Amino acid sequence: MSVAVVLPLLFNPWQRAAFEPAKVTALLAIVVAMSALSLICAFKSGRAGKAVPLSRHPLFWPVTALVIAHVSATVASDAPMHSLWGKLHNPQGLLTTLGLAALFLLLARGLVSEGQLHRIVTALIFGSIPVTIYGLAQFVGLDPLPWITDSVSPVFSTLGRSNFLGAYLAMIIPLTLSRIVSGAGRRYTVVLMLQVTCLWLTLARAAWLGFVIGTLLFAGSLARRWRNAVLSWLFVLVTLFGSALYVAMNTTALRRPASAEGSSPPPGELRQASIHARLIIWQTTLGLIGQRWLLGYGPDQFQTVFAANYPPDLARFERPQVIVDDPHNMVLGQLMTAGVVGLATLLGIYINFYRIMLKVLRHCRNLSEASTPAAFIASLTAFLVQAQFVPNVIVPLALAWLVLALGTGQHMLSMVERRAGEEQS
Repeated sequence: MSVAVVLPLLFNPWQRAAFEPAKVTALLAIVVAMSALSLICAFKSGRAGKAVPLSRHPLFWPVTALVIAHVSATVASDAPMHSLWGKLHNPQGLLTTLGLAALFLLLARGLVSEGQLHRIVTALIFGSIPVTIYGLAQFVGLDPLPWITDSVSPVFSTLGRSNFLGAYLAMIIPLTLSRIVSGAGRRYTVVLMLQVTCLWLTLARAAWLGFVIGTLLFAGSLARRWRNAVLSWLFVLVTLFGSALYVAMNTTALRRPASAEGSSPPPGELRQASIHARLIIWQTTLGLIGQRWLLGYGPDQFQTVFAANYPPDLARFERPQVIVDDPHNMVLGQLMTAGVVGLATLLGIYINFYRIMLKVLRHCRNLSEASTPAAFIASLTAFLVQAQFVPNVIVPLALAWLVLALGTGQHMLSMVERRAGEEQS
């Protein structure tokens, strides 16, 4: 619950890097507290209770393989201690990866009932309300804090940047949709309207694209099986309006960051410069991967390696003071971090997750029951889409691991329920 509610809200306005260090520290503290509580409960009861042994969990070995790959990459790194802790302003070292993996394993072990799963999803949905309201307050100019951002939108709430807020909302929206489809009440419709409005105001194209694709996957998969007219119309409307609003983002800016000369380029020029910069970063990164393709350079080494191979053409599209500390692509980032070994283990996790969730969907008996696994699929899809264009930050990453744990946990609970039914019959 604390990860779902506290992590997105937490920041420290008295620090220069106000967002990521505080959030990562909080995540690690929460994981330590969860671990201690789990050990105490196991010691008192002397047994695991209803929990299925972790070794039988379908993602236990893929997650273990990912951890081993990252540990190996850290040991092989040119700066192992830096790879362990990560950089100060956005810690993405081995310790952060271990924290995320531990969060997944603790939740996978501790998820013992559908009611518990329902409460966590509810916390995720309603935990987004203060984040969304703060973002809307920034849009109308009511933010009491004097934040500085170089984005085309001032709407970033407690996430630190508009595209990070967009990624978070794109992942939460499918969960809200699932409650509306299951007939949970009008309050979720109001929450959904706030979320979608705030998401568009971020002008985060990658997040919006993730939201559109995730929502189409959610509505299309359910409408096809259950022949639901409302979901069919939702599919059509999201296709039409989602595409139109995505196009509009390319020529829209709520604020215009000044260039090196102090002028304010048109939104179209800013967008084109961003595209060109990413293409140059990707091209340079591909060249670097070939030099250490097996285990990569180690966690959080990208900034150092890229700075030593900085492409001159990038200076035409990025300001001199901009530090490139991420390839803005999840696949390239994983290859730089842990090589083909790390990427293979990560893809193994995601492929197994989709396989499991499709199996859960096939066993659902009605639309209401199917809406939750469909939302988990859509949420992770939104994350993966936006992650191909946006740097890694802790809230979307933690949310992705939560979705992995909740989705596979639902699968484990359904297996236990089916076996109990077979035994009774």
